[in-house]
Amino acid sequence: MKKEDLMTLQPFYLQAGFDKGKFEKEISFAWQSYNQNKLLQKCTPESIYASVYNVALTSLSLNPILKHAVLLPRWNNKLQWTDRDGNKKEGGYECSLEPQYPGLIHLAIKSGTVKAIFANLVYEGDDLDMDYALPKKVIKHVPYIVTGKDKGNIKAVYSIAILTDGTELGEVMSWKEVTDIRDRSESWKAYVAKKISSCIWLNDEGEMTRKTIIKRHLKYLSKDKAEDKEQLMKAIELDNEVHGFRPLVSTDQIEYLTQLIEEELRVDDQTLTGLRVRLNNLNFRDEANDFIDHILLNYAQPDQNLGQREIQKQVESKTNQINS
Repeated sequence: MKKEDLMTLQPFYLQAGFDKGKFEKEISFAWQSYNQNKLLQKCTPESIYASVYNVALTSLSLNPILKHAVLLPRWNNKLQWTDRDGNKKEGGYECSLEPQYPGLIHLAIKSGTVKAIFANLVYEGDDLDMDYALPKKVIKHVPYIVTGKDKGNIKAVYSIAILTDGTELGEVMSWKEVTDIRDRSESWKAYVAKKISSCIWLNDEGEMTRKTIIKRHLKYLSKDKAEDKEQLMKAIELDNEVHGFRPLVSTDQIEYLTQLIEEELRVDDQTLTGLRVRLNNLNFRDEANDFIDHILLNYAQPDQNLGQREIQKQVESKTNQINS
């Protein structure tokens, strides 16, 4: 792969709001990463191209000083390719753009979701005073370097977001909750199975723990569809893909289901309440797709619900849109 190949991305960067100078800097950062990482050099050119394109989509930076995002090589057992001799091969490295937690914070502030947000690790040697009845949750945190106790292991992590009106909202996760998420990561599974000798959860445990709480917190704070917030949600989606997590439910899916339930259905109050509860408990994209199918199959019959006739005509195209 040549640097000139990446320069062809310029129109996409300019369309995303980058000027020519900033575009050239990002390509230089990408090329620097490529030259310094032998595994990146083994990745398919298409995946590198797509990952650098995603920098424009998310408005993150590959500048190593900012720590917004990195180009990450990943082994894909299902990858099929043909070598120079025409032989078909399976398995190979692909490049992905991995957002880092400072990058997610940058996008959250840029979007107007929060004025500031930070995450702190809590070790066994720390003293922590919490009250879950308070929006902030964490009242006082005295680190082990002040308590004089042994550091110990991580036992929890918390984040505090300062909203634009000055309100402080906290989120807390136990170490068990963090490791439950870690254990679903494909990279961690591969490490445990001894398919790889190391993984990011092992090398950067603290950073990954902070990113986990930040992603969980921003999930509840980022509901609008402003352009900058879509960049934030795109970054979170990319991070989930990098680590093999199930894609989260999209804003389009939530809005479509809300319209179906609140504006189009003609059902009894008990059924309506049940549908609302299920909607509020959705977490993943495949769950939302199943829920859409359930509603259309059970409540969108023209002879029972005349308000669904138009939706039935449009459902196939709409479903394709929100899954794209």
